Amino acid sequence: TRQQGIDFAVFLYRMTPNDITDKLHSDISGIADSQGFLFIDTLPWFEGVHIRSVINSFVDSHPNSEGHRIIATGIADNLAEHRILCRFAGDNNSLDCADEGAFPVD
Repeated sequence: TRQQGIDFAVFLYRMTPNDITDKLHSDISGIADSQGFLFIDTLPWFEGVHIRSVINSFVDSHPNSEGHRIIATGIADNLAEHRILCRFAGDNNSLDCADEGAFPVD
């Protein structure tokens, strides 16, 4: 991706910490640091959120619509902050881009 000038980002999806995802976080974080790509952990986005309110059910822990909203907002905000994309701003649908090369998203 570097040769084509394409930014690379990895998002580690998790709502709660555990030994496996903590180790995965450590491994990916180290690789991201050494290889120079964006690595974002979704765990902080769910701090203070009652997890049962953002999953489908006790037996289906996939995110529900509110969980997906939190994730989508976090991804879009981080990609915009790191100048990988831009957002439509205001009622006039103008682009609010941190970088002219950023991809628009609404």
